[in-house]
Amino acid sequence: MNPDKTATLKRTLNYYGYPDTHSQVLGRLPQRRFDVLEERLSSPSEETDYLLLSTPDIGTGQAWICSRWKDQYYASVTESLSAASEDARASDAMAIPESFLVARLKDFRGYGYDLTKNISYPWPLPGVQVPTGLPTPKINCCTFVEALLVKAWEDALPGRFSWSRSLHHQMMILGEDFFSPVTAVVNAGLATPITDSSAPPPPWTLVQGWKSLKPLNGGHTFLVVAERQGVVLTLEANAAHGLSGVGFRGLGNAEQFGFAPPPGWWRNSDLWRGRRMWTWERLLDAYGALKLAHLKVTDPRWAG
Repeated sequence: MNPDKTATLKRTLNYYGYPDTHSQVLGRLPQRRFDVLEERLSSPSEETDYLLLSTPDIGTGQAWICSRWKDQYYASVTESLSAASEDARASDAMAIPESFLVARLKDFRGYGYDLTKNISYPWPLPGVQVPTGLPTPKINCCTFVEALLVKAWEDALPGRFSWSRSLHHQMMILGEDFFSPVTAVVNAGLATPITDSSAPPPPWTLVQGWKSLKPLNGGHTFLVVAERQGVVLTLEANAAHGLSGVGFRGLGNAEQFGFAPPPGWWRNSDLWRGRRMWTWERLLDAYGALKLAHLKVTDPRWAG
């Protein structure tokens, strides 16, 4: 068993009941990430590697793939977030429990979406003046992420967390750095950068994406809060993908679900608008350029 590793398939692959491509093909695995149960490297010859993957929603629940033939690699294997790294994260002075973020979502009740400057924060922020208390409250993508993160960290770490006008400007992308929301949360000590965007990111990852950089088009700031069996759950403010305020992409506003993901969101296609679930590959297709930062959040219950 090797539960501390995951494999991201670079393309759709045949899978087998045995580590042998001459055995019966049992089906096809989609291009996504799977937990690794066993590795057989340079087996049965130096030319091939095989992986036994956990596939709880496919076939018998586990499947063998050929991950390498000579110098062609069909899957990339990476270390999972192990218990040791989870402990290290929990001991970080800037780490906070997921519950502080979840508790503040209800304060966005009744919020709509506005891409202009006609927005209102649910609360003041430390170190910067922001509009609050408008009679018809609205929010946009980057102001929602800033409001939620800053308030959660302020609540969780009173007297130890600070925010500033310059960090606020970075969250609003008011400079030459088109990925400055990611820069801001890293600079503030709330997150660590993620360099490889090919695999679905861990729970509570900040994403700054653009449909294109040349010309600059379609910028969006959002959170990936969970990933189950290849399906990704986002938390964002948007006026598209079934949203008209704060919610989960493809599902609907968070308010209609009691400000929590609906049960079985990753396996019940009836919940999804158009019955097409959002995968990380689909998000990569939607945003041609993006940067990520893993927020220092512990005890991620939403991820299951």
